Amino acid sequence: MVSAFVAVLLLVSINGHGDRASAEGGGEATGAVKDKPLKLTPWSLPYADGQWSITSDSLRGTLFTGATVVRALADRLVAMDVATGRRLWERRLPATLCQASTIADSGLGIVAYGSEEDCGTVAGVDLHTGRIRWTRFLPIDDSTINNGEPQLARSGDTVVAAMEHHRTTAFRVSDGTQLWTETAALYGGGDCYTNSYTGGRRLVRLVSCVTSGFHRHVVEQVDPGTGRTQWTFRLRRPGLLKGVLSTDPIVVDDEDRSDKAHLMVLSDQGTVRTALAEGPEHSGHHRVDGNPSSNILISGDTVAVAMEPEDDASTEQNTIVAWSITSGKRLWGIRGSSDMTRLHPVPSTAGGLLAYAVGRVNERPQLVRIDPTSGQQTVVRQYDPAVAWVGTEPVPALYRGVLFVTCGGLGVGGPTSTDHALVALPGL
Repeated sequence: MVSAFVAVLLLVSINGHGDRASAEGGGEATGAVKDKPLKLTPWSLPYADGQWSITSDSLRGTLFTGATVVRALADRLVAMDVATGRRLWERRLPATLCQASTIADSGLGIVAYGSEEDCGTVAGVDLHTGRIRWTRFLPIDDSTINNGEPQLARSGDTVVAAMEHHRTTAFRVSDGTQLWTETAALYGGGDCYTNSYTGGRRLVRLVSCVTSGFHRHVVEQVDPGTGRTQWTFRLRRPGLLKGVLSTDPIVVDDEDRSDKAHLMVLSDQGTVRTALAEGPEHSGHHRVDGNPSSNILISGDTVAVAMEPEDDASTEQNTIVAWSITSGKRLWGIRGSSDMTRLHPVPSTAGGLLAYAVGRVNERPQLVRIDPTSGQQTVVRQYDPAVAWVGTEPVPALYRGVLFVTCGGLGVGGPTSTDHALVALPGL
């Protein structure tokens, strides 16, 4: 069965260039990695001729390795040269893509596909060639309680696939060997289930247990190779909307019933390293896909998180709040320059605090540098909205000095002929 599924995957090599796009400003893109600086020719990847689904539209689905960027679309994976947008390879999938890990260690990508109702196939992809290294099928288990959003939590050489109607299963990334499946014994028994797994430097799971009709929640660090718990930390506040934002360091949001954020940093031993000073903000939506949160930035002793303000009913703005990891003291809170501007944290190999500021559809998006101590914003670049607009909730990333912006939500109408699935713009 595995051979049959792999056989239907068609690899198409394309030597043409990606669609060109212009941006305000130019010059060389200079990342902080050891690779030579890139001279960027701004480009974009359109949705044209590709299938589309609401599920795949909401995926982050962008992976970087060497001089290659791979974008996961509804029906295919497309690899492009980072600097020019030249298409290097294209891999069509036999079913709809429903999740993709954003971690590309060792040049291997992990995707899951099937359908919006049943995402049951996990595959390892060589990001240099597009070749499918391995394909595995998740065991069906309708009694399993999993979060509705498909999850691929990758940590080191392990990926945990948690999908609705399937037994949560861990595979070795390098060869697809099954390592373990989730059982009640992993929690020590009891009426418990996993809310989410989060990968990255560590593998962390958020577990809910029901006792006398009440939910209690625990955070556990997991041995990736066995699934066994290494330590357990019990969350204290009643409420269901909890989240693991980062695994390096481990940052947890113990939201209460009013959705008010209560953030803490945990130590390597699972104790409270720092409780971050509380404010009026709430966390909004935690993206639960197995990857660390896109709402958090860490630079030295500063941790900054994008959250929703207390008065969010009267404004479209969000707020980025920063704390000292050492003391837990609030350092600053900032908003965008207009009442419609939202600040989207930009993860970067170059370090520092960066945000992509997006307002109304006809306003110029901006790449903004934030001072870790004061919160003062400095505009690095402004962009032509006709080029940089990719929806109301863009997902940005800075790689080798280039700003990549992925669509984060087009709505039920789907993409138009001018919508981009990925845009590459001058960054630093």
